[in-house]
Amino acid sequence: MKIIRNLAIFIGVFSSVSCVTNTPPICYNKAVISHTAYDIPVFSIRKDVKTVEYLSGGPFAYQWTAKGNFTNTKSCDKLGITQ
Repeated sequence: MKIIRNLAIFIGVFSSVSCVTNTPPICYNKAVISHTAYDIPVFSIRKDVKTVEYLSGGPFAYQWTAKGNFTNTKSCDKLGITQ
């Protein structure tokens, strides 16, 4: 019984992770990390209490990142809030 439950949990987690990685980005922001410029994919935009945050992939490993961490957000600013 325990094996079946663990297998069901594993399949549920694995399937949700695969959906996230297959979602195409809606725009790209620029960031400088260790003196190297990167185009960071953005999957969603939300307004937190004080700042705008981007659901970012790449070096930010698919987590909400504040607007201040980017050097150029022009392409995503055109879209507005998505969440």
